[in-house]
Amino acid sequence: DGESEEPVLIAGTSAAVARRDMERVVSDLGRKFAREAPWSGMPQSKADFSWHTPSCTLENWRHTDVKVQLGPGIAHVTLNRPDDNNTLTEGIVAGLCDAVVSLHSRPDIRVVVFSGEGKMLCAGRDPKGDSYGFNVKPGDRERQKLESEGQEALDGGAFPDGKINSGRLLQGKLWEAWAMLPQFTICLANGSAIGDGMGFVVCSDATIAIRTAFFGFSDTKLGLVSATLSPHLLSKTWASAAKNMLVLGQVLSAESAR
Repeated sequence: DGESEEPVLIAGTSAAVARRDMERVVSDLGRKFAREAPWSGMPQSKADFSWHTPSCTLENWRHTDVKVQLGPGIAHVTLNRPDDNNTLTEGIVAGLCDAVVSLHSRPDIRVVVFSGEGKMLCAGRDPKGDSYGFNVKPGDRERQKLESEGQEALDGGAFPDGKINSGRLLQGKLWEAWAMLPQFTICLANGSAIGDGMGFVVCSDATIAIRTAFFGFSDTKLGLVSATLSPHLLSKTWASAAKNMLVLGQVLSAESAR
């Protein structure tokens, strides 16, 4: 347009930008935001619960392998199989699924404390069950949902052996729902957490542990990687530390895990 204009120096850089160009960019961005209104369609951090329907409420709790105690604004969820080191048996998994899904619809509860009875927090998956996933028997509708999603995962190459693993899918669903709980979650580690028991630690917002507790992924010794927990581990630590645990099988003491 024939006009001459001295460039404007942007603070903190060596760039020189004409004022009219800067104003045009700001104006264009303003119109774009006004037109698209991205704030009106913000994504909702709400987990998908079509995979599980609780069999009981928190007030009418029926599970014995998992205890639930409610107080003013707080819930205590405690594994209750100390003789089995709180291994993730079918009964414990069913109780955890009921508790986690139910807590998502409880705005009156602000804090959730997860812990275990006995000397160990959780020894991981049940050695008597499916070594590649939770050993559970969801309802017909829930199993159909898992198998449907499993087929999509299979088509995407998620199962190298070519077989749909509903137990592994359920693992991912539970840990995701746990990590997305709207309450502030605390893992009160009364003892060590091994293998899938690490889900209590990496999916909770904070962990308080006794000094003698140890934490590690035992799957590494079987030539496996805890794929369903690795994203949550990475959200708690840096990549190199996560690799040491997932690939090298490093076990951390409570002090070093700080």
